[in-house]
Order: sequence, then structure tokens, then C-alpha cells
Amino acid sequence: MPVEEDDCWDTALLWTATFGVDPQGGATFAAPVQLTYPNGVRWLPTARQVLDAAGNLTALDAQAVVLQDIAIGSLMWLGSLSDWYGTGSGSGPVNTADDARMVVKTFSKTPSIDGRFYRRVVGLMRYHQ
Repeated sequence: MPVEEDDCWDTALLWTATFGVDPQGGATFAAPVQLTYPNGVRWLPTARQVLDAAGNLTALDAQAVVLQDIAIGSLMWLGSLSDWYGTGSGSGPVNTADDARMVVKTFSKTPSIDGRFYRRVVGLMRYHQ
């Protein structure tokens, strides 16, 4: 496994942004997909400020090294599908104060020296609807 991809041992859920609008005017997302080894993530809690794609200063709460391109605006959560449904989060309203999902605010994709592999990193901010 290339060095760009060898540290992705954490399991996370991904809700890909569908860029639609629900009847209440909120964003819409696809069903959650579990990202686990060998297609896992490396979740890194952090507290930093970066510029987003629009040039706005954004505070990040975490970063994740991922093995696929992820759309800005998608949601991620550290844990497995069984954890998500086991907490009761998967069966009721998810936009509560204790919702630990994160929204993807930044995405970077850096090629390896020989150009065969990529290091992909997403910047994550706590999700508030």
C-alpha cells in the first residue's frame, strides 16, 4: 500500500451531498455509506482556521485523510453504521444539539512524486442546520 494511503484505519460514515433541497429548505444527502479499512479514513481532531473555496475564513474541528474524492458539503461521522443505528440516531431526527456529524468544508488532493497515487484530505466543521 502506498504511503499516501497506508494510515486510513478509522471507520467513518459518509453522507454524500446531493445538492437538492428538502421541503423545509434544508440540504439533502444520500444514505450513509460506511468507509472502513481498506477504504477507511484517518480521523484527526484539530482546531485551526483555513480559507474555504470562496475565500472565507473557516474554523475546522477535524481533518480526515480519505481514499476517494468527497464533495464539499457532504457529511461525515466517526464511527460505524452499527454505532450510528445503535445510538438511536439512525431512526429519529438527526439535527439535534448532540448531533456529532461534521460537514466537509475543504478538500485537497495532492499527487505523489511519481503521480500514481494521491493524498486526499478533507477539512471538517461541526454540522449545524
